[in-house]
Amino acid sequence: MAGRTDAIALRAGAMSTTLVDGRIGRINVCGHEVWHGVHFLLRDPHWRTPPLQCGPARHQVRDGGWRCLVEGGFDRVPGLRWRLTVDGTDDLHALQVTGEVHAAAEIEVNRLGLCLLHPMAAADCAVEVGHVDGRVSRSRLPGSCIPPWPPFTGIASLRHEFAPGCWASAHFEGADFEFEDQRNNADASFKTYSRSNFMPRPYRLGAGTVVRQSVRLTVEALPEGSPVGSRAVDAGDAGRAGDVGHAATRIGVELLSTDLADLARAGDWIAAMGLGHVHVAVDAGQIDSFDCEALAAVLAPARARLRLDVPGLSHSGVEEPLRRLAARLRAAGVVPDDLAVFPSTHAAAAAARAAFPATRIGGGTPDFFVQLNRAEDLPLLDFLSFTVCPTVHAADDETVMQSHASLGAMLATLAIRYPGVPVQVGPSSIAARRSPLGQLAAGDGIRPLALSGVDARDPGAFGAEWIAGHVVELRRAGAQAVTVGRLAWCAPGSPVARQLARLAAG
Repeated sequence: MAGRTDAIALRAGAMSTTLVDGRIGRINVCGHEVWHGVHFLLRDPHWRTPPLQCGPARHQVRDGGWRCLVEGGFDRVPGLRWRLTVDGTDDLHALQVTGEVHAAAEIEVNRLGLCLLHPMAAADCAVEVGHVDGRVSRSRLPGSCIPPWPPFTGIASLRHEFAPGCWASAHFEGADFEFEDQRNNADASFKTYSRSNFMPRPYRLGAGTVVRQSVRLTVEALPEGSPVGSRAVDAGDAGRAGDVGHAATRIGVELLSTDLADLARAGDWIAAMGLGHVHVAVDAGQIDSFDCEALAAVLAPARARLRLDVPGLSHSGVEEPLRRLAARLRAAGVVPDDLAVFPSTHAAAAAARAAFPATRIGGGTPDFFVQLNRAEDLPLLDFLSFTVCPTVHAADDETVMQSHASLGAMLATLAIRYPGVPVQVGPSSIAARRSPLGQLAAGDGIRPLALSGVDARDPGAFGAEWIAGHVVELRRAGAQAVTVGRLAWCAPGSPVARQLARLAAG
């Protein structure tokens, strides 16, 4: 059965949570969010996450406790059946979660198994990691700086101090687990998962394979009094009316090259919103067909700066395409204020400076923060750039809005790695503009779907609220510029146009 199922409340001692759509939500203890959820997920060879198809959950009282069981399949993935079982008792502060998958046919996957999510409140908490080789390491969970790679691997158990003197433990079975900071991909959480990122992928499951994993979650002591610093992220906090942060951050909108001819009044729309820049990308292989005159016609009434991206540059022969683009733009009377080259090699940056001597040259990645965080040997740049997509792992409304909580740490991390270099973020939207991991999910434009290239919420009121929270948090973090939304969504009176005008007004 497809579609959303009713939430089932679950309680084990002082632990409370819900089971909905085959996923366990926040696990709370005495007002503290101890874990952010437990999911049993499939990641396909393109790192897409097929939605779970859920049957009705069954709740049973048994052996002095209870069991809740739900099963089903994966959307558009024939031959795989999954089952999630949750066991608990009324008097013990513990939950046992078991996930099982049966493969009726051979299939390739990048990951298949349990994911234990940890809340942002756990940042910088003391942690003890029990490893599969018997070692125990003591450390702290990541704080304001986002580690580019998994800080803990070969995990058999993980204890963390969720309140002063109060520890909670997770014991895993069925695989070796690994821990990563999901703020790398705009999730407001951390994650312990199976199948290491350092192992070959995709890997093959033969017909008849059964994958079975479990995690036992135990709260070892209950906190006293009210929780401090453990409040769950409020999806509406960042975008509330009147809270628009510091106005120094320049706000812009993306103009697709394919829209240049169709948006005859594009420049007037930009001027009416009071935006600071227009963000355009010209692929290196399409320089000769790019309509420079149409861009000039948009910029004239817009009274806005131009941020230009040139993705798709080869690692050799970068000088000629950039010289050709500069000459065509000059002939149309256009000089970019900011230009980013991708990939951001030393040769590309040097060629861009030679071709555009009056322009600030930047780079980083046309993709997500994690690609920039893992980048090595970047040249000297006038600004760094990356995009944000809040639906890399999940696409529900709450996860999308919580993505704002990850942005401050992104900029704090870059400030440590590249001190003094300004950061420009975008173009960003709820839908994925592209994926460095493979093909985008084939969304229908109606149902929210992780890593989909289209999301019906983007041009509407929900998308406008996401934009507000996104801009507010990046302003607070000190971003030099933010590009959000697409000009095609900004017809006068539209939700996105009204929101951008409010934000631009400061």
